[in-house]
Amino acid sequence: MGVKVKKMTNVSGVSLPVILKGGTTVYLPPHGIIENVNVENYFAIEKFIRAEIDLTEIAPFPEPGKKKRGKRVNLNE
Repeated sequence: MGVKVKKMTNVSGVSLPVILKGGTTVYLPPHGIIENVNVENYFAIEKFIRAEIDLTEIAPFPEPGKKKRGKRVNLNE
């Protein structure tokens, strides 16, 4: 499973191999930009890039006071 990237910029001085979903490899040139892709090897190249990650799949935190509580059990019965 890859990482969804909104925008990724190569900040290194060399071309980087970027493996996209499906196994396609794209070589991103120095200062090159790629947008709206699913990157399979993101964690292998993350120190050479600047990226905006797509966080739409992450569920929001529950609102304070709205969390459902379980039923209380009386242990004395």
